[in-house]
Amino acid sequence: MNRTQVVAFFVVASVALSTYAAPVQWRLSDGGNGHFYEIMPDQTLSWTAAGSTAQAAGGYLATITSQAEQTFIENIFDSGPTGSGGYWFGLNDSLLEGDFRWVTDEPLAYTNWNSGEPNNAGDEDYGQFLWTATPDEFTYYRRGKWNDAPQPGWTPPRDYPDLGRGGYVIELDGGTVAHWQFEEGTPGALATGVGSIIDSVGGHHGTPYGTTGPVYRSASTFDGGAVGLEFNQTSERVFVPDSIDLALTESLTLEAFVIRDPGPARYSYILFRGDDREATDPYVLGVLSNGQVYFSVTSDGSHMSQITSPVSLPESKLVHLAAVLDDATGEQKLYFDGVLVASTITNIRPFAELDPTRNPGLGIGNTQSDSWLKAFDGVIADVRISNIALTPDQFFLCPLYGDLDKDNDVDIYDWVIFQVNFGTASGMAWEDGDFDGDGDVDVFDWTLFQPNYGTSRAWGISIPEPATLSLLTLASMALIRRRHRA
Repeated sequence: MNRTQVVAFFVVASVALSTYAAPVQWRLSDGGNGHFYEIMPDQTLSWTAAGSTAQAAGGYLATITSQAEQTFIENIFDSGPTGSGGYWFGLNDSLLEGDFRWVTDEPLAYTNWNSGEPNNAGDEDYGQFLWTATPDEFTYYRRGKWNDAPQPGWTPPRDYPDLGRGGYVIELDGGTVAHWQFEEGTPGALATGVGSIIDSVGGHHGTPYGTTGPVYRSASTFDGGAVGLEFNQTSERVFVPDSIDLALTESLTLEAFVIRDPGPARYSYILFRGDDREATDPYVLGVLSNGQVYFSVTSDGSHMSQITSPVSLPESKLVHLAAVLDDATGEQKLYFDGVLVASTITNIRPFAELDPTRNPGLGIGNTQSDSWLKAFDGVIADVRISNIALTPDQFFLCPLYGDLDKDNDVDIYDWVIFQVNFGTASGMAWEDGDFDGDGDVDVFDWTLFQPNYGTSRAWGISIPEPATLSLLTLASMALIRRRHRA
């Protein structure tokens, strides 16, 4: 195992997680619609601007079509530090006064208007979700009620804090349904305990099985934090109970970081949904005995579509894998580190119903039970399942430090950009070589660039060596440029 790569992965992943906005899913298993919702505080946007922003994020202003959905959204407001104000949602009568319509053209069968609303007092055509943050405010009694407001919003009287612009509520049809980050264990320890493998998104917690593993692996330079689970023995696996949330029958994306241990590859599973019946597995991300990665989906009639990478999964190298099925286009794709390596067009879609008497569930690092063991040999980290077809810019993918021209490798062309900017003290961005975000390109950025020189995510491209790749060369060039500028 390459410890340097594991450390780099964990540091970047941890930073990404700390800033990642997490919409809340109304889970199918809880009686919801499977959609995701997020409260977006922003006191500057009009209703139209908020709608455009929501669309740019892949969603739309929320449509609240039942009391259950209303209650779910109120609970999201309650769960966070949401400020008082009126929050735009997806209802308006801008086309015809009094004819309120959802932005999605769904039937308007449910409303939750505040008393006396809608009243169109001042050309008010746009829906606001009223919210009051604290019980000591006068309008607390009506929080969650709806109001009609003018397009730009307004500045309300002091005693009505819920009428001013507070932000908007975004709804997304799809997103992350499960995410196992493996941060719950003690580094170096055996993973044990029913439900101990935590799903930070959907609550689909897993149970590890095995006598000598799986084992949490750590990076001692990063506070001893766990980076993933290492699987070595045939019996080692993580079992996740089946759920309707995991029964994806249309679009889906499977993601995982993996490091394959040295030695001969073996037929194994990285992520698997199925039961003990043979060859009836709705979706699988696995490795063939020749080391090639495959992604398969199987329909109700046991019709299968499988794509396979043309190259083998390398040994001792951290690789991000993504398997994508797009229901709208039929595209089935497999990515290594965000680079497309295999694709096809298919009309096969995964089936939903597993046999409840045959150990149905999800397997991480193996099958879901001990009936058909196919254990992965290496480390698996940050497993994520989404119920939409993600694109590479949406993958949970570590940046390739040094790839300044964004061609999926760190080569002589990136070196030229980096050395030109080295020593510049301000105004630099990531694409200039400022990888640590402090505005300059210095020795700290160099420590991120240099280890990646020669790294390719193009899978097969040869990287030409520069004449000299040293910190001393960079320092000399920076000094020469400063003299010229003077």
